[in-house]
Amino acid sequence: MLRRSKHTFALALMLPLVAGVGLTAAGSSTSSAAVSRQQSYNGSFDAGRTGWTFSTPRTAVSIVPRGVGGGNALKVVNRSTGQVVLAGRQSKSGGSGLKYAVSAWVRTNQPGLTGRLVLKETRGSTASYTTKTFTAVGAWSKVSMSAVTKSASSTLQLRFGLNKLNKGRSALIDALSVVRPETGGVIVPEPTTPPPTPTPPAPASPMLEGAGGGNVDRTKTGADLDRWYGGSGDVDKAITRAKLNHAAGVRTWMSFKLPYSWPQMAAGSGDAWAKALYAKLDALNFEVWVAFHHEPEGDGDTNNWRKMQDRLSRLVPGGIAGDIKFWLIVTGWTQEFNPSDTANQWSTLYPTGAPIYGIAYDNPYLKYGYRWTDGVKTTTMETGWTEGSVYVEKLAARARSYGVKAGIGEYGFSDEAFAKDRTWLDRVVASAKANKLAGIAYFDTPLNSQKSWYLGSATSAKRAYFYQVMAR
Repeated sequence: MLRRSKHTFALALMLPLVAGVGLTAAGSSTSSAAVSRQQSYNGSFDAGRTGWTFSTPRTAVSIVPRGVGGGNALKVVNRSTGQVVLAGRQSKSGGSGLKYAVSAWVRTNQPGLTGRLVLKETRGSTASYTTKTFTAVGAWSKVSMSAVTKSASSTLQLRFGLNKLNKGRSALIDALSVVRPETGGVIVPEPTTPPPTPTPPAPASPMLEGAGGGNVDRTKTGADLDRWYGGSGDVDKAITRAKLNHAAGVRTWMSFKLPYSWPQMAAGSGDAWAKALYAKLDALNFEVWVAFHHEPEGDGDTNNWRKMQDRLSRLVPGGIAGDIKFWLIVTGWTQEFNPSDTANQWSTLYPTGAPIYGIAYDNPYLKYGYRWTDGVKTTTMETGWTEGSVYVEKLAARARSYGVKAGIGEYGFSDEAFAKDRTWLDRVVASAKANKLAGIAYFDTPLNSQKSWYLGSATSAKRAYFYQVMAR
């Protein structure tokens, strides 16, 4: 059963994605001369854009004769602020225990632009990552790292991304390289097979907008984001939904209940379950957002909730650099407006040092409107009115203090509020964009609702207006 906020007060995305340059398979040794095997495909862009895909439609790409060695380079310019993602192909590793030298050259006209170089190794449902973060500057600079393979039967994928290239700014990328130094052997030729069909593009909006509740299909609504809820036994359902969403360009934000209590999970009883979940999510090879036991207020000793979150976050393959983004979701009411409840303050809840991607509030919910109990409208009318920006601004400040992303996991307003001032919705969304939230999801279901937050039928004026706001 879905959870709803316990408090409503006066109301209650590198898109960390980086994608990859594929590697050719290693050949057999035929010479005693010392050589280096260059395994990246068209990393110098001498063959133009061949072998590369670009999965963010906000990014304009071109090949320019301004490479680090005087040859070609890839130039990227963003039409709107957001991530830049390059994607290529992957192939089998040459064996276990092999050391690869991985590198790329980059320059930019945007001060402080950061990014990541990631080599992902996958064997079956298990993945490991070697990551190098960097800050690009105005002159050509080299990003390099080494990686050692863990298995002879694994696949390798080099990923490169810029976290947040501002609108109108540009970057040059060149000499993406994956080399395995060895004694003997020959240089492996570049593959002649065509590049794979690219995966569907990620949403273009810097802030993902969508809805959740009821686990209904939202792929044809224009949403960027789908908040999905499930129990510990619903992993396969979550995978199915994530695949369908991704094919339509929708990010899936999953909230799972746990198979054991908080103390048991913190002690490791749920490690096998979590690792199996992560393996299936990681095998998707696209970004998903994940949270466990959202809204913990009133459900137990929150020190154990913090310890549980700490443990589960550290099991995520690749940490923050991977495709699984770990969120903490609370109501927001207690954290911002009830300081006497020390058990539910961020000072108690936040697992300091853990690889947390973002924090989110299941709020704002506008208080104005008739109360509903067990799905039935009552005659009790509440008239309190508070702007959603109250929550958004406080959440954004909290997230900045921890150095993580911020998001709204649920929010809503009643039919009565819609009739009184529908532009409350506009102001919530505008505030979220202004405060650079990663995503915002409306609570679009009659289930567990204390007001008529549900957007209504497919032809309702409230739903039509919501889609208009979301499309702006």
